[in-house]
Amino acid sequence: MKHLKTYEDNNYREDLNDLKKLLYHIKNVIDSLGYLSITNFIDTQYNIYFSKFPNTEKKIFEIQGEFSKSLTFLSITLRIGMNDFSLFIQQYFKTINGLELYNENPNFFNIQYKITGGVDDIINQISKDDIKLKMDTNKYNL
Repeated sequence: MKHLKTYEDNNYREDLNDLKKLLYHIKNVIDSLGYLSITNFIDTQYNIYFSKFPNTEKKIFEIQGEFSKSLTFLSITLRIGMNDFSLFIQQYFKTINGLELYNENPNFFNIQYKITGGVDDIINQISKDDIKLKMDTNKYNL
């Protein structure tokens, strides 16, 4: 019973609902851009894998929500099928207020952001139109 109580104490936090809410919003926005996704929620990590192909074995990138006792993270990792969009999406999250760059590891194609702002404010900034606008701006170096 002691272990069960410890598990419940460690895993139930109010901000986890906010993390799920943020991840589902990001998933829906990227899905609306024509990507396919697979969601996997386990323990302290929520993984969403994105692909452009019906055969999702060729993953393009992964967005991961992760939490500990005091910090909540959002990371984007590029996979073997990476494309221009996956390279852009890592940089896109640098433009979002409420996400603070925490760790960037180019050797492992991973960028990690610490969630420092309100989730609703972050969600309001992320949209299909905003992604398209910033991607076009980035493409033409405006």
